[in-house]
Amino acid sequence: MADFSKLLKQSKAADNGKRKPPVVITLVSSDWADQRTDKPLEPVKIGIKLISEQDTDIARAEAAKIAAELVTVGGEDDRNVAYNCALMRYAAQAGTCSPTDIDDPYFMLGEMEIRERLTPEGVRKIFQAIDALHVGSNPSVGELDDEGAAELFALLHAGALDRLGKAEAGQVKRLLEYCRASLAEASE
Repeated sequence: MADFSKLLKQSKAADNGKRKPPVVITLVSSDWADQRTDKPLEPVKIGIKLISEQDTDIARAEAAKIAAELVTVGGEDDRNVAYNCALMRYAAQAGTCSPTDIDDPYFMLGEMEIRERLTPEGVRKIFQAIDALHVGSNPSVGELDDEGAAELFALLHAGALDRLGKAEAGQVKRLLEYCRASLAEASE
């Protein structure tokens, strides 16, 4: 029985040493900050990959440090916003790569480059793609069938989102928006 490292080497050798990321997203010009002279004017493809538990722990720890440093005055809401924004940037650092090779990071300078080059919407787009990849790759979550789709539409029409807590409703809305945008892009 071949071990995992041998299988990985065989996989890379079959594709000229490159493994393609499971998802590639497109960032448009408005996802990039205007003050940068190197702002892309054309759409840019970025690979999205699953992040490890270690990457998640590092992202949480770094986000907590940034929130504590940046928000010395202000309330709990300010700290939560700073934490969440930093968490998304650190997740984007770990979860992005070349659109043609999963082993090549996209943002060579990591979180600082992301902070300087992207708009909040651009960071959010990357984070949502990483989150959707994790949910979509989870074998314990079943796939939506026709009956499930009909039930989903009925639940949305009946106001089911209004009965969720704010955080959970936001997560569901973001996942639904990601699904809608993916289907719309595929239909173009």
